[in-house]
Amino acid sequence: MARLQDWQPRLMAAVREGARTPFAWGEHDCCMFAAACVDAMCGGDLKGAIRGLLSYTDEIGAYRAIVKAGGLDYLVTTFIGNPLPNPRYAQPGDVVLLVNEGRDVLGIVVGHAAIAAAPSGVVTLSLADVRAAWSI
Repeated sequence: MARLQDWQPRLMAAVREGARTPFAWGEHDCCMFAAACVDAMCGGDLKGAIRGLLSYTDEIGAYRAIVKAGGLDYLVTTFIGNPLPNPRYAQPGDVVLLVNEGRDVLGIVVGHAAIAAAPSGVVTLSLADVRAAWSI
């Protein structure tokens, strides 16, 4: 995936839109938010591709679908490619797998933190909790 020349303002617009959108499993959760951000930066339809593979409407359904797909890390690798050799190499705009409230979530690096969609809204998370990262 290649970023568009104006990827930074596109990413910020996607983040603002995500912050205004209520959390909904399978529509606006950590997977769909990260995919929407990648779509904004690259101009593709990753969100549609993931939605075509995973179908769920609640937390239990999400976990079942993700486990069936091989886990979040496998899912991201399938669509984006191999992770970075060291998650500390993640740069703004990259997708990261990290822990939020004891759960694995997908986020996007913005500045010196990551952001992710959570039931409480879009949250800012420490990059110290990143377990894997994929360059966009």
